[in-house]
Amino acid sequence: MSCPLIPESFLNQLPSASVTALLRETLDHCPITLQTAIDDFGKAPFRFFNSWMNKDGFEQIIRDSRKKFKGYGTLDAYLAAKL
Repeated sequence: MSCPLIPESFLNQLPSASVTALLRETLDHCPITLQTAIDDFGKAPFRFFNSWMNKDGFEQIIRDSRKKFKGYGTLDAYLAAKL
């Protein structure tokens, strides 16, 4: 989508840029904000589905992964790495 106010080169460099028009509450105009950064909250949390326990070989996979795990650091870091 093209916009006469925004150069195409800008959109090519920052494709995730977004513009928001704020409400006009105390001002005589509507302020416009430009956001160019993407919020990154890190890795998605681990999810476990009960249906996985019904899969053939599930228990063996758990046993094998527990044997292979090498932990380090404080107990809370060890537990987080293990999970």
